[in-house]
Amino acid sequence: METHGLCTRYRAKGALRDVGKVMGLPEDLISQLSKQIWGWSSQMDDDTLASSGVDLTDRSIRLTLDLARCLIGVPRHLSQHPGGFVLTRDRLDELVPIEPAAMEKRQTIEWDKDDIDALKFMKVDVLALGMLTCMKKGLDLLAEHKGQHFTLQTIPAEDPRTYAMIRKADTIGVFQIESRAQMSMLPRLKPRTFYDLVIEVAIVRPGPIQGDMVHPFLRRREGLEGPDYPTPELEEVLKRTLGVPLFQESVQAFFEVNAPDIKPVVLTDSTATVAEAAKALGVQDGQIAKTLALKVGDERILVVMAGTGRLDNRKTKDTFGNRPRMLPAEEVQELTSHPVGGVCPFGLPQPVRVFCDISLRAFDVVWPAAGDRNSSVCLTPDRLADLVGAEWVDVSQE
Repeated sequence: METHGLCTRYRAKGALRDVGKVMGLPEDLISQLSKQIWGWSSQMDDDTLASSGVDLTDRSIRLTLDLARCLIGVPRHLSQHPGGFVLTRDRLDELVPIEPAAMEKRQTIEWDKDDIDALKFMKVDVLALGMLTCMKKGLDLLAEHKGQHFTLQTIPAEDPRTYAMIRKADTIGVFQIESRAQMSMLPRLKPRTFYDLVIEVAIVRPGPIQGDMVHPFLRRREGLEGPDYPTPELEEVLKRTLGVPLFQESVQAFFEVNAPDIKPVVLTDSTATVAEAAKALGVQDGQIAKTLALKVGDERILVVMAGTGRLDNRKTKDTFGNRPRMLPAEEVQELTSHPVGGVCPFGLPQPVRVFCDISLRAFDVVWPAAGDRNSSVCLTPDRLADLVGAEWVDVSQE
């Protein structure tokens, strides 16, 4: 049993920063360019970079961008996952190279976690190691000083005095509810059960906060207003959160109501980028239906296009009357309630005009994201447009 490695690969922002330093570009110039790129993006679009005001025809700038694009996807460094273990029936060193890790009495294999998944090795990832250590020491102290012997399985559940402390925000050092944002919400939410804590953790996120879901839920929880369900069919899905879509199940609920034959596919591999999604699903890059959140004039819209497609500024301006601007990540999440990497036109918390680009029609089926960075759905381009009421447009480059 050995720990596995994590191979960190270059994304667009990191590649641009590293190449920019090597090329001797000023730090403020590098920052100006990198601000135009989403943190998880693996693409460097000239149209997007042009909005920085930097002259992209300058020879040093052009060379920097070309070299940075070459680095995207290239391994940057290998780090160790301290809680990730590989288990095999036979000797592991006969299957994969093993090397000593920096930590004493610890070895790590030289392969990345994705390589292990591809070969179907058994991999176990243990999270919250610090808190698990605290719990182990706490249980040992109880046994030593008070003669109370508990395991993780036999700790009494739903202890009233524990919840009383939580409602007072006496939670410093308590995993998941120790941040200032969580502590400020606890006295307002007043959790009394474990599911209340599930809601508490879910509600203190950018999506529910920026999507104006927090205050309606709190008012309904306090009895100041009654639950309100978008449709009778969604009542069963949203009953426990009083009609407020706090979880990513909004996409699941969308398909259960509008297309029960379509089931989102949840993967262990990331589908956050076009390349990652195509690799995880075993399809062409173009079949990944990426959703772009744009601001055109004063209106925010969604454009769904083929994964290999790129916006054509002239076509977009002719179609919408204004040149588009990509929304920043936080505004995308506020608009859709989906994180960057899982943005899709399904289960939106507010009405948004959706457009489908004709580049999607080059494929029999396409795979848009399904609300998070590890899920997707498969459907025909025409059905995608019908489900979200999209209008067909031609705004991609030839």
